[in-house]
Amino acid sequence: MAVVYTVATVDTTTMDGGLHQVLDSCKVNPLIVTQIKTEGVDDLSDFSSMFTQGGYEEEAKTFRDKIEALKTADKQIDVARLRKAILMARGVLNRAPPTKEAPTPEPADIESPLAVKDSESIQAAWDSRYNITLTMFLAPADPLVSRLYREFRSVTPTLIAVERVKSVYMSNDANPAKRVALAGGLLSFTVEGQEDTEVVNSVASYYFALRILANASAKAGNYQVESKKEKGTKVIFAPLDTNLDYADMAFRMALKQNLGSWDTLKWIEERDRHCRGLMLISMRMGWAQGEALEKAQHDTQIRWSPPASQPSRGEGGKRGRSPIRTTLKNATKKRKLGGTQQRTLQSHKGEKGAGGTIKYANLAKGGKQICRAFNDGNCKGDVCAHGRIHVCSVVQNGKACGGKHPASRHQNGGKGR
Repeated sequence: MAVVYTVATVDTTTMDGGLHQVLDSCKVNPLIVTQIKTEGVDDLSDFSSMFTQGGYEEEAKTFRDKIEALKTADKQIDVARLRKAILMARGVLNRAPPTKEAPTPEPADIESPLAVKDSESIQAAWDSRYNITLTMFLAPADPLVSRLYREFRSVTPTLIAVERVKSVYMSNDANPAKRVALAGGLLSFTVEGQEDTEVVNSVASYYFALRILANASAKAGNYQVESKKEKGTKVIFAPLDTNLDYADMAFRMALKQNLGSWDTLKWIEERDRHCRGLMLISMRMGWAQGEALEKAQHDTQIRWSPPASQPSRGEGGKRGRSPIRTTLKNATKKRKLGGTQQRTLQSHKGEKGAGGTIKYANLAKGGKQICRAFNDGNCKGDVCAHGRIHVCSVVQNGKACGGKHPASRHQNGGKGR
């Protein structure tokens, strides 16, 4: 009865089809287990197929003798346990399918705890594939993993705002509270049990939220599916390295922006939401999360690229600067160049903005972006390395010049080469 009970409880939904559980319950010698893995056995079906129906007893002894240390010792218990594992594997593979029961209704709250069996399976798969112990600051909270687990398998992914991404440490407070400041900031009061989001007020906190989300996605999506990029191959649905690389890329590109802290936070938030939104579209079409994320990154690489330099930023610049700072900067340049800057500006017959500075356009006719580096003399060739167009950006007659020359060579209002 003990063997029958064990066969009935082997979980075949794991990555190895229950092979590890069978070998462990039969107490197969670890050296034999290592030899089984060395021969490329991936799951319970492979293991059972290694031995014939009638000759498995002698074949088990022959297999044990492949290991020199066990062959010399000639312990019959090692052969007996291997034979027992072979019989158990066949019993598991031949057992009757479970009787159909009424499907368990999905919980009203998608973040509600998973069944114990599912939670244990997630942790076992994580240990088997990655063998990484996450700190409480980066380990995702259970509600986040539960939500992704259900969304991935039902092919209904949603865009999770970083404010809702919590680690085990963040969700440790059993009675969350929210402090609300009154007008003037002199008084405040606390609302108990109301706070369910995190405050993301810097690029660093945004980055760590993406890291937590990456770990949660890898935990919930640690299974294989058919690849959309390479037909006939299988890929991990949500690989850890792909998700961590995305978080690192977003953080790295944000640090390259010449913006204030608040503007940089908004910069990374806008691009992250756009990129992960494109990822969701592909996922709902059947793409694996990792492949969908890589595709979204490729489609938004121009938006993530660092800004190119511009000769001058007049009223058309994306990042506004105060007139005082702009005037002081231009004055410093004039002193260093001995008046050369002033003569160059006078030779540019474009429209002038406040303070007598030349106005430069960011967009050409048709809405195409103008390469700033080309107008500054730093981007050469016919094909722009930044994916923009090489035309003059000096504003004249209310629009960009559009000539095939940089702004530094714009003279007399003409379009000469």
